Amino acid sequence: MYSFPKDVQIRKAWIEFVNKEGWVPIGISYLCSQHFGEQQFDRTSMLKVRLQPNAVPTVEVTRLKYERSLNSIHTVVKVEKENAVLVTPGPSREEKFPTSVLATPVCSQQLQEDTPRNRALKRKISELQRREVLKNQKVRKLQKIIWRQKRRISVLSTMLAEFKKKTIILEEHETVEDIIQRLFQKTSR
Repeated sequence: MYSFPKDVQIRKAWIEFVNKEGWVPIGISYLCSQHFGEQQFDRTSMLKVRLQPNAVPTVEVTRLKYERSLNSIHTVVKVEKENAVLVTPGPSREEKFPTSVLATPVCSQQLQEDTPRNRALKRKISELQRREVLKNQKVRKLQKIIWRQKRRISVLSTMLAEFKKKTIILEEHETVEDIIQRLFQKTSR
């Protein structure tokens, strides 16, 4: 980022490059390095890249997200006279629009799509989607654990029923815990 120069003539050239009618740079006004050609930089220092003292911005950089919204309007809009605003293009280096007067509705839906609030909401949505995926994975993992436990209970119940058939269990009033304890005592000997 390079602040506007103090030299009046070069400063005037920078202001003309910005191409905003009636605009005057303030103390925090800057231009980035993308607006300058490679020959306008002084790279003699190992630590810092500087602009040449008489460097004037020559490279016009368009931001794609704004250009896309202007170029991708393909629908025909019926403009009512009371909702119309007359727009005449100012002088520019490249004529992107015909020189005739354009009538556009006062609807800025394309401009509202990429506001800071919408970007924050999109980030929040993606974060919530990521959390949902993690929660779903956790639920599936717990469901598998429950399924394995049910299967184990069923296997143990089947084994218990077979032991009863083979008359291993002699006492009717024994609880399941007593039976399992007795079986483990027999196997540990």
